[in-house]
Amino acid sequence: MIAIPVKQLLGTTLQFGGGATLGQDHFVQILARIHQAQDAAVDDLVGFDYSGVEDVSASYVKATLLAVHQCGRLAAGTLKAVEAFGTRAALEPLEIVVLAFGANEDVKACINDVFAANGLAILAAQMDTKGQFVDAELLGVVDAKALRTLQLAAQYDEVTAAMLHSNYSAELNAITGWNNRLADLHRQLLLRRQTSGRQHTYRPLVKGEIRYGKVLSRK
Repeated sequence: MIAIPVKQLLGTTLQFGGGATLGQDHFVQILARIHQAQDAAVDDLVGFDYSGVEDVSASYVKATLLAVHQCGRLAAGTLKAVEAFGTRAALEPLEIVVLAFGANEDVKACINDVFAANGLAILAAQMDTKGQFVDAELLGVVDAKALRTLQLAAQYDEVTAAMLHSNYSAELNAITGWNNRLADLHRQLLLRRQTSGRQHTYRPLVKGEIRYGKVLSRK
Protein backbone atom coordinates (compact mmCIF):
# COMPACT_ATOMS: atom_id res chain seq x y z
CA MET A 1 0.00 0.00 0.00
CA ILE A 2 1.07 3.57 -0.69
CA ALA A 3 0.17 5.17 2.65
CA ILE A 4 -0.69 8.87 2.77
CA PRO A 5 -0.48 9.95 6.44
CA VAL A 6 -2.73 13.00 6.48
CA LYS A 7 -1.80 13.93 10.06
CA GLN A 8 1.87 14.02 9.05
CA LEU A 9 1.02 16.37 6.19
CA LEU A 10 -0.86 18.65 8.60
CA GLY A 11 2.03 18.71 11.08
CA THR A 12 2.10 18.31 14.84
CA THR A 13 0.09 21.44 15.63
CA LEU A 14 -2.96 20.79 13.42
CA GLN A 15 -5.72 18.23 13.84
CA PHE A 16 -8.01 19.85 11.25
CA GLY A 17 -7.53 19.70 7.49
CA GLY A 18 -9.15 22.85 6.17
CA GLY A 19 -9.08 24.92 3.02
CA ALA A 20 -8.45 24.44 -0.67
CA THR A 21 -5.09 26.21 -0.61
CA LEU A 22 -3.68 23.89 2.04
CA GLY A 23 -5.20 20.94 0.22
CA GLN A 24 -3.61 21.93 -3.07
CA ASP A 25 -0.20 22.18 -1.40
CA HIS A 26 -0.69 18.73 0.11
CA PHE A 27 -1.87 17.33 -3.24
CA VAL A 28 1.53 18.15 -4.75
CA GLN A 29 3.26 16.33 -1.88
CA ILE A 30 0.90 13.37 -2.20
CA LEU A 31 1.61 13.04 -5.93
CA ALA A 32 5.34 13.02 -5.17
CA ARG A 33 4.82 10.18 -2.65
CA ILE A 34 2.80 8.20 -5.17
CA HIS A 35 5.38 8.64 -7.93
CA GLN A 36 8.19 7.62 -5.59
CA ALA A 37 6.31 4.50 -4.54
CA GLN A 38 5.40 3.60 -8.13
CA ASP A 39 9.05 3.93 -9.15
CA ALA A 40 9.85 1.42 -6.41
CA ALA A 41 7.11 -0.92 -7.70
CA VAL A 42 5.04 -0.56 -4.52
CA ASP A 43 1.40 -1.72 -4.51
CA ASP A 44 -1.13 0.30 -6.52
CA LEU A 45 -3.43 0.83 -3.51
CA VAL A 46 -3.30 4.41 -2.21
CA GLY A 47 -4.55 4.57 1.37
CA PHE A 48 -5.31 7.93 2.97
CA ASP A 49 -4.62 7.49 6.69
CA TYR A 50 -6.74 9.91 8.74
CA SER A 51 -5.59 8.64 12.15
CA GLY A 52 -5.22 11.55 14.56
CA VAL A 53 -7.17 13.96 12.33
CA GLU A 54 -10.15 15.43 14.17
CA ASP A 55 -12.00 16.83 11.15
CA VAL A 56 -11.61 18.03 7.57
CA SER A 57 -13.39 20.55 5.38
CA ALA A 58 -15.06 19.74 2.09
CA SER A 59 -12.63 21.99 0.22
CA TYR A 60 -9.66 20.13 1.71
CA VAL A 61 -11.10 16.74 0.80
CA LYS A 62 -11.79 17.93 -2.76
CA ALA A 63 -8.21 19.17 -3.17
CA THR A 64 -6.61 16.00 -1.78
CA LEU A 65 -8.55 12.72 -1.61
CA LEU A 66 -10.98 13.55 -4.41
CA ALA A 67 -8.20 14.93 -6.64
CA VAL A 68 -6.14 11.75 -6.26
CA HIS A 69 -9.28 9.70 -6.92
CA GLN A 70 -9.80 11.73 -10.11
CA CYS A 71 -6.26 10.85 -11.22
CA GLY A 72 -7.18 7.19 -10.89
CA ARG A 73 -10.39 7.71 -12.82
CA LEU A 74 -8.45 9.57 -15.49
CA ALA A 75 -6.30 6.47 -16.02
CA ALA A 76 -9.43 4.28 -15.98
CA GLY A 77 -11.04 6.45 -18.64
CA THR A 78 -14.04 7.40 -16.49
CA LEU A 79 -13.25 11.03 -15.64
CA LYS A 80 -15.58 13.36 -17.49
CA ALA A 81 -13.99 16.28 -19.34
CA VAL A 82 -16.07 18.80 -17.39
CA GLU A 83 -14.73 17.37 -14.12
CA ALA A 84 -11.10 17.64 -15.24
CA PHE A 85 -11.66 21.17 -16.54
CA GLY A 86 -13.36 22.28 -13.34
CA THR A 87 -10.55 21.35 -10.96
CA ARG A 88 -7.56 23.46 -9.95
CA ALA A 89 -5.44 20.39 -9.35
CA ALA A 90 -2.84 19.32 -11.91
CA LEU A 91 -4.51 16.00 -12.63
CA GLU A 92 -2.58 13.22 -14.31
CA PRO A 93 -3.49 9.61 -15.07
CA LEU A 94 -2.39 7.23 -12.30
CA GLU A 95 -2.88 3.46 -12.34
CA ILE A 96 -4.15 3.34 -8.77
CA VAL A 97 -7.10 2.46 -6.55
CA VAL A 98 -7.91 4.62 -3.53
CA LEU A 99 -9.45 4.21 -0.09
CA ALA A 100 -9.50 5.95 3.30
CA PHE A 101 -8.78 4.41 6.70
CA GLY A 102 -8.38 5.48 10.31
CA ALA A 103 -11.09 8.13 9.89
CA ASN A 104 -13.43 9.15 12.69
CA GLU A 105 -17.16 9.77 12.14
CA ASP A 106 -16.74 13.49 11.38
CA VAL A 107 -14.07 12.86 8.76
CA LYS A 108 -16.09 10.04 7.19
CA ALA A 109 -19.19 12.25 7.09
CA CYS A 110 -17.31 14.95 5.19
CA ILE A 111 -15.81 12.45 2.73
CA ASN A 112 -19.28 10.97 2.26
CA ASP A 113 -20.80 14.35 1.41
CA VAL A 114 -18.03 15.28 -1.04
CA PHE A 115 -18.14 11.99 -2.93
CA ALA A 116 -21.95 11.82 -2.90
CA ALA A 117 -22.15 15.34 -4.34
CA ASN A 118 -19.97 14.16 -7.23
CA GLY A 119 -21.87 10.91 -7.77
CA LEU A 120 -18.86 8.84 -6.66
CA ALA A 121 -18.09 6.21 -4.04
CA ILE A 122 -15.06 5.31 -1.93
CA LEU A 123 -14.33 2.82 0.83
CA ALA A 124 -13.53 3.90 4.40
CA ALA A 125 -11.82 0.83 5.84
CA GLN A 126 -10.79 -0.61 9.17
CA MET A 127 -7.36 -2.13 9.65
CA ASP A 128 -6.74 -5.16 11.86
CA THR A 129 -3.69 -5.83 14.04
CA LYS A 130 -1.94 -7.50 11.10
CA GLY A 131 -2.29 -4.42 8.93
CA GLN A 132 -5.01 -5.97 6.76
CA PHE A 133 -8.20 -4.18 5.72
CA VAL A 134 -11.03 -6.37 6.94
CA ASP A 135 -14.22 -4.27 6.95
CA ALA A 136 -15.35 -1.03 5.38
CA GLU A 137 -18.13 1.48 4.88
CA LEU A 138 -18.97 2.56 1.36
CA LEU A 139 -19.14 6.36 1.36
CA GLY A 140 -20.75 8.43 -1.37
CA VAL A 141 -23.34 6.94 -3.69
CA VAL A 142 -23.66 3.61 -5.47
CA ASP A 143 -26.61 1.67 -6.85
CA ALA A 144 -27.90 -1.44 -5.10
CA LYS A 145 -26.67 -3.90 -7.73
CA ALA A 146 -23.12 -2.51 -7.63
CA LEU A 147 -23.12 -2.60 -3.83
CA ARG A 148 -24.32 -6.21 -3.77
CA THR A 149 -21.63 -7.24 -6.27
CA LEU A 150 -18.94 -5.47 -4.26
CA GLN A 151 -20.12 -7.19 -1.06
CA LEU A 152 -19.94 -10.58 -2.79
CA ALA A 153 -16.49 -9.88 -4.25
CA ALA A 154 -15.21 -8.89 -0.80
CA GLN A 155 -15.69 -12.47 0.39
CA TYR A 156 -12.92 -13.72 -1.90
CA ASP A 157 -9.20 -13.12 -2.32
CA GLU A 158 -9.82 -13.09 -6.07
CA VAL A 159 -13.05 -13.35 -8.00
CA THR A 160 -14.22 -13.73 -11.60
CA ALA A 161 -17.55 -13.31 -13.30
CA ALA A 162 -17.69 -17.07 -13.80
CA MET A 163 -17.30 -17.64 -10.04
CA LEU A 164 -20.14 -15.26 -9.19
CA HIS A 165 -22.31 -16.77 -11.89
CA SER A 166 -21.66 -20.25 -10.53
CA ASN A 167 -22.38 -19.34 -6.92
CA TYR A 168 -25.11 -16.69 -7.31
CA SER A 169 -26.89 -17.51 -10.58
CA ALA A 170 -30.24 -17.12 -8.80
CA GLU A 171 -29.48 -13.38 -8.52
CA LEU A 172 -28.19 -12.91 -12.06
CA ASN A 173 -28.15 -15.80 -14.51
CA ALA A 174 -25.67 -14.36 -17.03
CA ILE A 175 -21.89 -14.33 -16.92
CA THR A 176 -21.89 -11.22 -19.10
CA GLY A 177 -23.99 -9.40 -16.52
CA TRP A 178 -21.62 -10.31 -13.71
CA ASN A 179 -18.64 -9.28 -15.84
CA ASN A 180 -20.26 -5.91 -16.56
CA ARG A 181 -20.87 -5.30 -12.85
CA LEU A 182 -17.28 -6.21 -11.91
CA ALA A 183 -15.85 -4.07 -14.70
CA ASP A 184 -17.94 -1.10 -13.57
CA LEU A 185 -16.67 -1.47 -9.99
CA HIS A 186 -13.13 -1.51 -11.38
CA ARG A 187 -13.81 1.71 -13.29
CA GLN A 188 -15.08 3.24 -10.04
CA LEU A 189 -11.75 2.27 -8.37
CA LEU A 190 -13.57 -0.07 -5.99
CA LEU A 191 -11.92 -3.26 -7.29
CA ARG A 192 -8.51 -4.10 -8.72
CA ARG A 193 -8.35 -5.96 -12.02
CA GLN A 194 -5.76 -8.28 -13.51
CA THR A 195 -6.07 -9.41 -17.12
CA SER A 196 -4.66 -12.58 -18.63
CA GLY A 197 -5.66 -12.98 -22.25
CA ARG A 198 -9.43 -12.54 -22.28
CA GLN A 199 -9.80 -13.48 -18.61
CA HIS A 200 -10.35 -10.74 -16.03
CA THR A 201 -9.68 -11.48 -12.36
CA TYR A 202 -10.74 -8.98 -9.71
CA ARG A 203 -9.34 -8.44 -6.22
CA PRO A 204 -11.18 -6.59 -3.46
CA LEU A 205 -9.53 -3.67 -1.67
CA VAL A 206 -11.10 -4.87 1.57
CA LYS A 207 -11.92 -8.44 2.47
CA GLY A 208 -14.89 -8.84 4.80
CA GLU A 209 -18.04 -6.88 5.47
CA ILE A 210 -18.85 -3.78 3.44
CA ARG A 211 -21.65 -1.58 4.75
CA TYR A 212 -23.30 1.35 3.01
CA GLY A 213 -22.37 4.46 5.01
CA LYS A 214 -24.76 6.87 3.30
CA VAL A 215 -26.41 7.68 6.64
CA LEU A 216 -23.22 9.51 7.67
CA SER A 217 -24.21 12.62 5.75
CA ARG A 218 -24.05 15.86 7.75
CA LYS A 219 -26.91 17.37 5.77
